[in-house]
Amino acid sequence: MPSLSHGHNFRGNLLPTGNCFRRACAVAGMLCGVFLTTRIFTTIEAVPRDISATKPVPISSLESSLCDLPSLQIIVLTASRPESLQRLLLSLAAAEYGCATIDLQINVDMPSHHTDDSARCVEVAAAFSWTHGRKVVHRRLIHAGLSNSWFEVPYITDAHEFVAIFEDDMEFSIHFYKFFSLLVREKSFSSSDVSALCLHPNDWEVQTDSACRREFSSFLYLSPEPCNWGPIWKYDHWRRYIDWVFSMKLEGQLPLVEDSFAYNYNKYLLEGKDVQSSWVWRYNFDFGKTQLRYSFTKCMRDAPTEKYYFAINHKEPGEHFKTKLDLQNNPRSLRFDFVEVLDKLYSRRHSFFPAPFPRYAKNAKSLHG
Repeated sequence: MPSLSHGHNFRGNLLPTGNCFRRACAVAGMLCGVFLTTRIFTTIEAVPRDISATKPVPISSLESSLCDLPSLQIIVLTASRPESLQRLLLSLAAAEYGCATIDLQINVDMPSHHTDDSARCVEVAAAFSWTHGRKVVHRRLIHAGLSNSWFEVPYITDAHEFVAIFEDDMEFSIHFYKFFSLLVREKSFSSSDVSALCLHPNDWEVQTDSACRREFSSFLYLSPEPCNWGPIWKYDHWRRYIDWVFSMKLEGQLPLVEDSFAYNYNKYLLEGKDVQSSWVWRYNFDFGKTQLRYSFTKCMRDAPTEKYYFAINHKEPGEHFKTKLDLQNNPRSLRFDFVEVLDKLYSRRHSFFPAPFPRYAKNAKSLHG
């Protein structure tokens, strides 16, 4: 088996102080944040710490970069939960995308047993109005299952830099795309070792210890834990991962790892659970990949008293859960003042420079049994 440690390369950039950020945001009555009140994207350039020497960001420069946003394709996976699908789609439609073109594909799997809910999912998907880009609904005639629904996500064109894959029991904050765009602009996951951003917060199965060092972000960190809920993959990384999955399946291999760092991932495979997380876990280990995660509680000294999430999973009955689990999925956590969050983040040095993953811990136990 490969070594239990991998190296990582990181890059950062100078960030404006809180006062400088507020000064830039005050231009022309602009909403202090990534978007104007009219949902126009802004670029906040790095400025000197001496605020007396700063100049407001010209409106012309803001307008010239309005559509210079990350190109994203959203894939929604559903089968037999029409109410959940409706809730997810409404949250995506309500999100703020500026003038970005976001294409949407809804994949409706054929359930393993007969149910009218599959047809209802098709009806919900077909009737849903998507004004941010192209919408496609794909209906399967043969049952694929959860993991194959992930693995068979179509190859997309080079027009899209990122692909987001959302299961139907997800729900998103209106700020999720602003947050994603901000991290792209700040190069928080530009390293070739980082494959994706996870919009669901915190650790779920793998405890990622952090020394909370001042030279790294107090809310961003890297982890090899697979993101099942709300991942936004760099598309070239997704394609390489899927090619690897196909080669493993052609050889009849399961992505088992050493028991000393298997958590529950080997168990899922040996019990025949239809999940894709075990494949990502092995891939991340073999190729030294991590995914960008966030937490407003791990290292932030003045952490918000309320939970701030950019996505939640309602943890409804399916492959992951036998019964609904009420944990980290209160919709109120999706509603918060994004401007206030940004102001706190920009007041810190290295705020967008993620803490590295320390190491694979031997014989560690899953956080959830």
